[in-house]
Amino acid sequence: MPRLARTEYPGATYHVFARGHDRRKMFLDDSDHFSFLSRLERIASRHHWNVPVYCLMGNHYHLVVETPDGNLTVGMRDLNSSYCQRFNQRHERQGPLLQGRYGAILVEDDAYLLGLARYVLRNPVRAGLCGRPDDWRWSSYAGTVVPGRAPAFANPSELLALFDCDPDAARRSFAEFVSLHDDKTVWSPQVSSGLSRSLGRAPNVKRV
Repeated sequence: MPRLARTEYPGATYHVFARGHDRRKMFLDDSDHFSFLSRLERIASRHHWNVPVYCLMGNHYHLVVETPDGNLTVGMRDLNSSYCQRFNQRHERQGPLLQGRYGAILVEDDAYLLGLARYVLRNPVRAGLCGRPDDWRWSSYAGTVVPGRAPAFANPSELLALFDCDPDAARRSFAEFVSLHDDKTVWSPQVSSGLSRSLGRAPNVKRV
């Protein structure tokens, strides 16, 4: 059965996620995390992406990817293939690292984006890996709430502008929003109304 085509168009934003094969870990140590992020930075620069939200877990990752040029597929191919090749070489292993193709869901409105951001950044807390989102080193949380901490590929300015026009007030509001513990109101693939929206309504759509 052929794969479903991706929906791509200039200016699209996606929730991108991938999991290790058989749920095995795809990040074994700090070096693996740094390797993935350095590749993400290079590829984001090459393809003009912004990744305002990300979180690397042990056996999976989440990214929110803004694509001004509508080029998610080519960039993700570069990111996953280069990281998997480096991981196998470093750990002297063979075979697939990822479980199938990465997932990508269009983010079509601000409310959906905010719920998604909170869901992604609270992932380590729900998994019992840390007590608070700011305790997790491998996410975009610190770069969003602390001035000057965001890497070049993860500019949070547009995300923060949804909270307040004053950057300091926006950071405080964002931190409060993410700290809320009512995860029933947080984005999840099972309950998100965004999945029921028609992807075909986007302008200048191409499927790849």
